[in-house]
Amino acid sequence: ERELAERDSKLESLQQKAREHGDKAEALSTHLKSHQETLSEMESTLAAAKSDMETTRTELISARSDLSGKSEELATVKAALDRAMSEMEAALLVQKRTQDALTSLEEEHDGVKGALALVTGERDNARAELSGVDTAALTAQLDARKKRVTRLTAELAQARAKLELVKLTSSATLSTEWHLRDGGETLAGPVSFDVLVAWARDCRVAHDHEISADGIFWAKACDVPGLEMEWLVTLVDGSEYGPINKFAVNDLIADGSVSPEAELVHCRSGEKRSVASVGEG
Repeated sequence: ERELAERDSKLESLQQKAREHGDKAEALSTHLKSHQETLSEMESTLAAAKSDMETTRTELISARSDLSGKSEELATVKAALDRAMSEMEAALLVQKRTQDALTSLEEEHDGVKGALALVTGERDNARAELSGVDTAALTAQLDARKKRVTRLTAELAQARAKLELVKLTSSATLSTEWHLRDGGETLAGPVSFDVLVAWARDCRVAHDHEISADGIFWAKACDVPGLEMEWLVTLVDGSEYGPINKFAVNDLIADGSVSPEAELVHCRSGEKRSVASVGEG
């Protein structure tokens, strides 16, 4: 009876841990819903901005007919309008990549919840079979479940880190100062996000490097949408390298790692393009 009491105590402890992770999963779900609401607000803002831009374009056409003699001033206004349209398109692209990242995080979250449910089911089965299990077997099962819970905790932490990076890289200004590290050793920082993008294009940021804006949440560079590290390339030795920013292939060609006849392959869509079509960026 004492052994059964000890086993019940251990199972109760495991159940408590499973509930705690369930609570964490629910908190993450709430966080994701909040971020989706923020995205909806961004979409509304972008729609209003697009409407304003269309109104401005209409006014510009009318002004062009009235001010045909002021070509230089009109050209300046047109250039400002083109810049504004480019900024709006860039914002839309960031929003799309953010949505893709959130979808991926939701899928990971569902996987964690499923794994937690599996642990709970296994715990219930173990309790039902407790009378026929010896102490050694029960200990082995408990150890295995502890390892599973530890792994799920790590996955939740990784998902949270990705979410934080998605929030930061969705900012319109990206004014935060960033840090870059490799294997836990800091390589550079603080630098602006624009500098990180330039480094990614110059093949100075590898896919397994990590970046952070606060030194707490770190994520692999290839998981950050704004760096556009989405392409794989085959090296001259036949091995596959990446994901990289498509413009980084120019440096790989320059040092002889990649053939000028090679192809880039998009990680998600499978799209292929020749490295010669990339250009200098």
